Amino acid sequence: MNKFITPLIAISLLAGCASTNTGTNRSSGGKTDVEVCMTAIKHSNLLIVEVPATGSFISNKMIVATVKATGSNAVDSLVSVLSLSARHAVVVVGDNDEVTAATVETALGKLPQATVRSKEPLCFAGDAQFEPGLRAAADAARISFLAVPNR
Repeated sequence: MNKFITPLIAISLLAGCASTNTGTNRSSGGKTDVEVCMTAIKHSNLLIVEVPATGSFISNKMIVATVKATGSNAVDSLVSVLSLSARHAVVVVGDNDEVTAATVETALGKLPQATVRSKEPLCFAGDAQFEPGLRAAADAARISFLAVPNR
């Protein structure tokens, strides 16, 4: 019986990853998110970081779990940028709010503790449900944080 269950589960997962369910993806891309953050920050000296996502609900859930457990290139890039004592404001955008929020939260948690932080803000334009966790992580990392709804 186990010989049939394991392949069946694997096939189900692969089929789910290949599906076209978009989950919380947005087709508008990051342009409007950047504009919303520019308005909130009140200037245009920005560094924009785009977090990649897929068009599959299951794949994005797997990305979130992986990012939280091990990180990613986007996390490493954010850590490098946010560690600078002098930098422009940072806007983090992506096509999937959950993947973007997980990336930002993981990066904030990996910042070195004994460094001087820039006063320029980090802006996340996304679903309001992610704001409390991101704000707590930003406060712990001593990063100025703005969250603006994008819907």
